[in-house]
Amino acid sequence: MIGLFVAAIAAHICYDTGFDHGAAEVEAKQAEAVKIAQMEVKKDYEKRIQELSASLERLRNDNAQRLRELNEFNNARTSLAACRRDRSRLARLAVQGEGLLKRADSYFEALSVK
Repeated sequence: MIGLFVAAIAAHICYDTGFDHGAAEVEAKQAEAVKIAQMEVKKDYEKRIQELSASLERLRNDNAQRLRELNEFNNARTSLAACRRDRSRLARLAVQGEGLLKRADSYFEALSVK
């Protein structure tokens, strides 16, 4: 009877030891899985940060270029009267160009008839 009792205690101790060992293995595997998942999330996070940083840098460059263009535009010393004079001159040049084209066409026409 004592042997049976000792065997039962030994079996209980072995079961507890095996169960504890199994539980420790499961916890270790879960901890490793969590660690791997955290590393993946960290990699994705760092990649996203790099993409956002590059995008932010492009936006800063675009905004700086726009600001330079606006400053150039603001520093241009043209008035409405100057713009009207320029438009008027360009219109006269366009009319003169049309006249030259008509004369050239009639000249080429006269050459081709002969």
